Amino acid sequence: MSVSDVGLPPLWQYYSDHAREAHDGRADEFGQGREEQLNETLRLIESGKPFTNAMRATLDRLPRNRSKKHVRLRVWSFGHAVFSYRDFQEPLIDKVYESLAPAEWLVECKLAGGESYATIAADTGVTEAALKMRVLRWRSALREKAIA
Repeated sequence: MSVSDVGLPPLWQYYSDHAREAHDGRADEFGQGREEQLNETLRLIESGKPFTNAMRATLDRLPRNRSKKHVRLRVWSFGHAVFSYRDFQEPLIDKVYESLAPAEWLVECKLAGGESYATIAADTGVTEAALKMRVLRWRSALREKAIA
């Protein structure tokens, strides 16, 4: 505990101590678990719920439990194919560009740029629900084409 931490509420003190541990800790599955512990602590702070011993125990278990989850995900990913951006030396993005209509490509570019469905729908003159359905359909067709 540093001098600047004196007088912090218990939950913020807990967060401060564990943030230091996460910062000084390993960058592995347990480190990812610690990051998730910090996120959960912040959610608890935002909720305004009282910081009880039961909450502390739950938060203290998170790094170990989440590290197990990250190990399972890593092991699972080794056994399953993952699409990459390169397929037989041809960039996948080029295949996507060639497969989409110009209006569809423009929508995908806007989505990749962070625009919301609502904004894009207003620009294109369709409802947000219709745009989401269209995007779902052409992405599904692209996945089918990539698998074939």
